[in-house]
Amino acid sequence: MKSQVFTLETVLFFSLGVGMIIFLYLSYSSTSEYIKTEGYKLNLEKFGEYLSFVINKVYEVGNSTNSTITLFLYFPPKIGECSYQIEERGGQIILSCPQKNIKRPVSLYGLDVKIKSKVMHLSRRGITITYSHGRVYLG
Repeated sequence: MKSQVFTLETVLFFSLGVGMIIFLYLSYSSTSEYIKTEGYKLNLEKFGEYLSFVINKVYEVGNSTNSTITLFLYFPPKIGECSYQIEERGGQIILSCPQKNIKRPVSLYGLDVKIKSKVMHLSRRGITITYSHGRVYLG
């Protein structure tokens, strides 16, 4: 009888341990995916703020000097699993990561900004920002 209790106790403790390991793995993997998604959202938001800042500076300098200005802005084409793209929808610029289905609008403070194509994939290493005659062009 004692050997049966010992065997039953060992099996129960072993199955409890396996269950705890499976629970920890599943909770870690879901938390890890959530943290990655939030990181991509934050990254797009910060890149959008930086892009807005640079566009406004190019506009200020071009407008104050009444000249055509071209600036090449370098950035990494891919961070993690996200390849960025810039879209123009209804006069608004939107940064997006199609792999994770994340989109963030870019605040341009009322500037007239045009993209050469409606969707610009940022697989290159940078973007050209040009000011000419009161307008800013992204290409």
